[in-house]
Formats: sequence, structure tokens, C-alpha cells
Amino acid sequence: MRVKTQNYNVSVDFRLGDILEPVNEKIDVIISNPPYILNAETVDEQTLKYEPHLALFSNPPIKFYEKILTNIPKMKNEFFIAFEIGEDMKEELTNLLENKYKGIGYNFEKDIYGKDRFLYILKKKDFDKYA
Repeated sequence: MRVKTQNYNVSVDFRLGDILEPVNEKIDVIISNPPYILNAETVDEQTLKYEPHLALFSNPPIKFYEKILTNIPKMKNEFFIAFEIGEDMKEELTNLLENKYKGIGYNFEKDIYGKDRFLYILKKKDFDKYA
């Protein structure tokens, strides 16, 4: 489904599928909040009651991040990836990025409570190791 924004004159394609399975052309942005919760004991009751468990739980928690990042060849020469992450995932994700994607730019950001909750990955055109 292609949607054209009224305010910014850009088109956005929405695809339904397993991670990046429905993507056949190079893309430049991924924004994702993949499942990353290991067990239900860490989730509040309201979330467990109203959110689909498929959207919450992953074992191991890093599984979907790895799966998305293995699709870097489907990205354009310059790209941006934004993830929501679990507050205790910074070290594991840093290790993944440093070991498999060394040299790619990334930054962790904190939420309003001071917890690491966002990961931003940026690839500039002049760094083409993963293109």
C-alpha cells in the first residue's frame, strides 16, 4: 500500500510480511519495535491483557534485531534504521553491531526515565562495506 503524505510530499510504502520478506527493491528507512521481552514476569498486567503476545515476546530477545540486520544488503547506499529496544539490551546489541557490522554508525538514546530504549543506525554513502 502506497501512501502519500499531505504535508511533506513523500511517499511511504507499507508492506505486510515476515521481517523484510516482501521487500524486493532497495529501501532507505526501517522503523521497528520488534518483540524483545524474554518472559511475562517483567510485563505489567495491562500490557499482557491487551497486547498480542506475538508482538511482545522473543527468545532470545535479540532474535528479531539480528534477523532485520541480516537484511542490510536490501538497503540503499545510504540508510537509516530506528529500533525500540529493551532497557537491558544495549550491551548485547553493541556486541552484535561491533562484531558483524563494524564501522557502521549507531547511537543509543535514553527514554524520559533515563533508560536505554532506542537504537539508531545510520549508513552514509561514503561507507559502502554493506551495500
